Amino acid sequence: MNLTDTIKGKISNIGDTITWEEKKWSFKLPSIQKEYHERTLDDIFPFSPVPLKREEMWAGIINKVLDSKAELSVKELLEQIPNHKLVNYDNNIELKERLNILLEDLYLIESRSSKSTKNTSYILPFHIDIIKNVKTGNIRKLDNLFRLLLIDENGSVASDIFEDLVNLLKNVESLTPLDNLILNVLSDIKEQSKEQKKAYKYEYDVQIEGGYQFVQKQGQLFRRDMRRIIEMQVSNIEKIRYFTILIGIHFSLYLIRVNYFVDDEVQTFFGAINGKDVYWKSITEHHIDFQNKIPFTFRDLKTPLTSNPVVLYREMQQKLYIGYINMVFIKMLRRIAQPVLGKDATLKDIWFEMSNDEDFKIWIEYGMEMVTKSYLEIGDLSSDDKEMLLKSKKNWPECFHEAVKRHYARKKPSDRIPNTTGYRIINHYTERGSSFSFLASKGGVGDYYAMGQELLILLVHLIVKQGDKISYKNFLKEIKEYGFVPESNAEPELLKKLDEVGLLQKFSDSGDAIYVRTIF
Repeated sequence: MNLTDTIKGKISNIGDTITWEEKKWSFKLPSIQKEYHERTLDDIFPFSPVPLKREEMWAGIINKVLDSKAELSVKELLEQIPNHKLVNYDNNIELKERLNILLEDLYLIESRSSKSTKNTSYILPFHIDIIKNVKTGNIRKLDNLFRLLLIDENGSVASDIFEDLVNLLKNVESLTPLDNLILNVLSDIKEQSKEQKKAYKYEYDVQIEGGYQFVQKQGQLFRRDMRRIIEMQVSNIEKIRYFTILIGIHFSLYLIRVNYFVDDEVQTFFGAINGKDVYWKSITEHHIDFQNKIPFTFRDLKTPLTSNPVVLYREMQQKLYIGYINMVFIKMLRRIAQPVLGKDATLKDIWFEMSNDEDFKIWIEYGMEMVTKSYLEIGDLSSDDKEMLLKSKKNWPECFHEAVKRHYARKKPSDRIPNTTGYRIINHYTERGSSFSFLASKGGVGDYYAMGQELLILLVHLIVKQGDKISYKNFLKEIKEYGFVPESNAEPELLKKLDEVGLLQKFSDSGDAIYVRTIF
């Protein structure tokens, strides 16, 4: 594993900077542990997942994308609503209390921080003025994934979707009296503070040049679903609710999808640098593989521990856990390769260059050696782990990957960031066990894939155009695009549930004569 003789006189180490002077290649070693664990990747992972409610995510994302510099707290707004001049209780305290309950039930989103026992309130952004004027929480770059999913196959922003969304949020025709009360209070507060809010500005700063085009399939589905909700013949407040659910579902599916993909890429790369004959799957092949990754059942059906919904849920847990380490590894490898290949090189790009340029191969291997040795000094590893890694016969890229893995393995499960930003995030975003989730939990079984009835109804209305119908067989093909597939013993229940809510037309028992239709 020692490259000293090979690079002697070519590569210099001055302070924390590694330089190949002749080629003008250089990179800086991280100076603190946090820098070693960076994993945001502009082309596939441009955000830092945090456990947020879906409504809270939606509020923060739209606020960020519209670049609104909101300064008013929800508390300040709520304090003024019950006492506003438009409200008359005729000294009836009970009516005032009912108004507060209505506000809380219809508009407030309560979020409890994992580091605090205090609840933080956010308000559902049902109108553009709410977004422009009321604060939201820290969403840790989740708006970047939203932006990424709006990029179409040609690399252009699907601006029509966002313009339609903004027009929807500006609409006053469908506002309820309570909606109008809130907006009137907002208007008065702005006048009292004498603040002149500038018009919102649409910020779109995620650009992809090269790198992975993996995002395309999830983006296609996301853009189609966004358009479908905008077209629905339901009230605006219902549309906003659907948007919040859509965010949670698509972000969860994307996290699962991208981590399966990245793990395959990393393992292929390790196979290649170990001299194995490897095959790099295409994006299309990865998508086909993913069509069977979420086999679901229903909570009211018996679920054996050996069933696919249980087994593949556990596999997904592992993919999301190791996915954190994989992203850290790719980020570091790209850092070393950047002087030659730019910031968004794929693992295949890096391996291809290593195969065709001996100097670049030396640069990568030496760079990873320096990174690994530096990390072993900073990371939370035991002396035995450090000694074992330095004496192992693994190549330096694999050695760094293993070192990061061992760093987190030494921590308590509740402190392992790959856990808390992995499958626990999926559980949170989908609100496991809710009627809009595809996750459930059962005593003796644990967590597994189970389709909630409301999510099933929503999927029908996203897939089938208003007033239209498709064959049941085509409906199964469509939900496979998301990764969903009913387990064999769950399919009769799927048909039953669709029939119970009036979404099934059955002309015979033949699959070709069974249709799935919309209500709205």
